Amino acid sequence: PSAPTPACGGPSFNILNGGERSQASVERRRDVLVFSSARLPEPLTVAGPVGLTVRVAAAAPSIDVVGRLCLVTDLGGSVNLCEGMLRLRAPMDAASGGAQVGGGVDGPGVEARVELGPVAAEFPRGSRVRLHVCSAAHPRWMRNLCDDPRVPLGEQRTGMAAKVRVWVDGSSRLVLPSIPSEARRGVGPL
Repeated sequence: PSAPTPACGGPSFNILNGGERSQASVERRRDVLVFSSARLPEPLTVAGPVGLTVRVAAAAPSIDVVGRLCLVTDLGGSVNLCEGMLRLRAPMDAASGGAQVGGGVDGPGVEARVELGPVAAEFPRGSRVRLHVCSAAHPRWMRNLCDDPRVPLGEQRTGMAAKVRVWVDGSSRLVLPSIPSEARRGVGPL
């Protein structure tokens, strides 16, 4: 919580940090998982809402899950296209005390559905689709102090870094609204 993953580009009123930006500095961080497709054999057009379903567990009562869709050019540069965030909180009651998201890092996990927002982009032949999964995009979203969500925000204190487990066994998935190549050429229905 004391050094949250920074937001680099994306929706912002700050003209110095808005829009498409190189993601090289973000991708070098140890707290960002980066998943890349193989080089695309043909162009891919995506248009519509992008969704990410990811199974996670954490050694904290509250965490954020951030998903970011990026385009990797044939030269290797990565730029952001859209992103979304979901705050997860462990079920709390008077008896649970130290509840953790998904039962803790050794627990069964919980399925998080993150809406990354709408996109309209053409991935050229030879480019790659890239996904970031992390726990912050500060200052776009207020940092999560990983504290007990029952404690009022003004009384929370920065907690310890939370260990987060992300499943990569097929239970997590990115859903892209792709447009068939025939429709892009004006042949057939959309």
